[in-house]
Amino acid sequence: MTQLSSVLYQQALSTKCRELTKLIADRSPKELHHFLPHLLSNVFGYDNTIGWSLRSLHPTTQKDNHKAVFDFLCSHGIIFQLISKLEAEDSIFEFPISHLPGPTQNHLHSGYLPPYLSIKDQDGVQSGVVLLNAFEYYMCHFAYFLVHSKNIRQPWTTLQDAVYTRLVDDYCNYFLPPNGIIHPHRPPSPLRFSPLTLRRRDEQLKSSPSQPSSSPRGLLNMSTSPMTHTLQGKSENVAIWKSYTFVEIMADFWLNQVDYLKESHFDLLPSTEFKPSDEHCRIVRLMMKRIHYFCNGHNQITTSSQLSIATANLRSCLVQVYLSPKLYPFLSHAIRNWPMDMSYRYVSISTHIIK
Repeated sequence: MTQLSSVLYQQALSTKCRELTKLIADRSPKELHHFLPHLLSNVFGYDNTIGWSLRSLHPTTQKDNHKAVFDFLCSHGIIFQLISKLEAEDSIFEFPISHLPGPTQNHLHSGYLPPYLSIKDQDGVQSGVVLLNAFEYYMCHFAYFLVHSKNIRQPWTTLQDAVYTRLVDDYCNYFLPPNGIIHPHRPPSPLRFSPLTLRRRDEQLKSSPSQPSSSPRGLLNMSTSPMTHTLQGKSENVAIWKSYTFVEIMADFWLNQVDYLKESHFDLLPSTEFKPSDEHCRIVRLMMKRIHYFCNGHNQITTSSQLSIATANLRSCLVQVYLSPKLYPFLSHAIRNWPMDMSYRYVSISTHIIK
């Protein structure tokens, strides 16, 4: 653990990534369990450091560091090998409730668990934390980076060149392939689900308080849960669960920063409320485009396997169930609070994507 931690403070990112790749491959799951929180705090800059410069590394002037960081964190990188090791041990991590979006915090305090938190018992809520597995824990850190207060107004390199943007695109293409067909992950994930925990998740989706029954003009209609009978604890179906979870977490952190009840009733929000940055809106646009490519992929499901049926269910309801209930208030809030300058196009174009 001491050797792993010392590597985190190497100056050169390329050297850090290379050394960590070697050490992670050789370490036991127990050591890695204690190391992962330190690693993610260092990567995303939550430990009062500048982090790994995910928004500012330039692929031309900082080519080696840019490539090293992307390769380390991409969908086929060492970070996901580390996550797989920890999944095999059923490792559980504590994520601060204070880092969750405001509306989600309110739901937790009122006794409602969002779907991605309902897969396991949440005994830590009274202590100010939620319990997550390694995959959920990483994705919450990744999503929180975009809305973390110290990153909202910080300068980015050209957005399409930033490591963070490339990772968003990479994760979308991996968990939501543009041809619309999800394949079992290789190697298969060791994650295990019991029928009880999956049924609990399904019930949470059906009873979600975020159903926007009072939204104007009926734009947002929540369907019944797409999770029913899609997962029975088999490793090949964990790919579907990860696709669901990826979208749920990104949508919660990126779109659920605004109370939909206030937006749906057009109450005036105080100026201290959350305001998305240009980069935030543009990354949401990127994710929405990738989701539409996935949901409208040209390749049709031709087999009746459980995985194919689950993929078809996901494609048919992803936007309506997971995105629309949060996307409308997000865009409504952004439009009403955005300065009337050239950057307004980032919001106005996003409204066309959801039509």
